[in-house]
Amino acid sequence: MLPALLRSENARRGLIEDKMTMTGIDAAHSSPYGVPRVYHYQGATGSLPPNTVEAFLEALRHEPAGLAIDVSLTSDDVLVACDDRLVRALTGEPKAVFELSSHALCRIDLGLAFGGDRRGVFVPRLADVVDRLGGRIPLIWLFTGGVPDERLLSGLAKLSSRSLGVDASARSLGGERGPGDIVLVSHSAAFLTQAGLFMAGASRVLHVSSLEDLRDVGDRGFDGFAAPCLAFPEAGRQTPKIRSKRLVIGTECNSFNAAQRAESAPCDIVLTERPVWLRQLYENRRVPLRPAGRTG
Repeated sequence: MLPALLRSENARRGLIEDKMTMTGIDAAHSSPYGVPRVYHYQGATGSLPPNTVEAFLEALRHEPAGLAIDVSLTSDDVLVACDDRLVRALTGEPKAVFELSSHALCRIDLGLAFGGDRRGVFVPRLADVVDRLGGRIPLIWLFTGGVPDERLLSGLAKLSSRSLGVDASARSLGGERGPGDIVLVSHSAAFLTQAGLFMAGASRVLHVSSLEDLRDVGDRGFDGFAAPCLAFPEAGRQTPKIRSKRLVIGTECNSFNAAQRAESAPCDIVLTERPVWLRQLYENRRVPLRPAGRTG
């Protein structure tokens, strides 16, 4: 059960602010009540193809607390902002990003392919996204599965050497960056462990499917965990123990039920495709706080 100090609103706020400080992430864009900070997942996908530089720049107009990017590896070991769903939509076949070269993938005009109003919108290399957004806003890199860890690490090393020179640290990416400005999220504990060698200033977060998978997270030295918002219990129900000094990220926060569970958990950050709606929801306090008498 969670500590009894969560029974009071002031104590609850203090705990969340302490968690933010310990993980190196500031409290910008969070409400005085400690509701989750809203990160825009994949950028402004309503008007632009997902995970593109243009979509992320458009998303900045809505002033999100941060951006979340799908990161995949191509056949020539280049990290790109893309996921397998986009490749399947483009090819009409059950293919993965790993089956295409960066040259073939990144030259496809997504605006033309999807019949949108914008032309000249392409799948970006992760290095290009960092070049455009680095230092402007916190970034979460969501690594997709299906690729051997050693290949992903090779791609990360290539990105580091190209963008950073010898000193491969998140602090050097895009200028003066602090710990927590880049968060690496992956289902693979082995990958995250080794990724720390290349991204010394980044926070590392293990992505789990359910809260039952959290037993070994703290012992592995990671900075936190991510889980689908609907994996958290409903407000008022008992929550498995969450250590106070850990970053908690809720993914897929696109419904009222998900928003309630994320706020009740409590999550530090939520990823959503509906950032304007979600921020208004939290700011208007339509999502009730966890019951004051609850300790679990």
